[in-house]
Amino acid sequence: MKERMIQLRGQEGQRREIVRSIADSREHLVDWLESRGPDFAQLREKARSSSVSVGVGLLDDKLYENLTVMENLNLFARLSDVCPSSADAVSEMFGMAKYREDLFGKLSENLRHRLQLAVSMLPSPEIVIWEEPDFGDSEFVNRLFDWLEENEIHLIFSAEESLDGAACRVVDIEGEN
Repeated sequence: MKERMIQLRGQEGQRREIVRSIADSREHLVDWLESRGPDFAQLREKARSSSVSVGVGLLDDKLYENLTVMENLNLFARLSDVCPSSADAVSEMFGMAKYREDLFGKLSENLRHRLQLAVSMLPSPEIVIWEEPDFGDSEFVNRLFDWLEENEIHLIFSAEESLDGAACRVVDIEGEN
């Protein structure tokens, strides 16, 4: 599991800059993985393949304030050209099912961010890049990481603090540009 979950740690501005850079294009992602050395060779080769999908969840990704949780998920499922049942599955996985009729604009900040991350999973990506995810409780983190592992999804995310109990490979980016 450790090679599937990669946490970038360093100064906040630096973390955001690197995550946004590698999320910007497949080429930037491959270049960054190349700079990490042989430990990331398998993931680098996967990222090079144009048939591998990449999902991105950035802090300022916009969802529709006046749509419900499920309306947002269904809209982005259609835009991603995926089966509508994917929206239901992602809603369950991210613990959003009980909020399905709630307006996005009325959700707490944690739930708004969780929904943004859920949307990034709709196209069933094999590599996911998340900026400063607010995972919430450790039960959710464990369930999410198990699900990512079962589905063989690689996760690269930036976060200031270590996640309790999460088996992540931590990459110190202090001093990188």
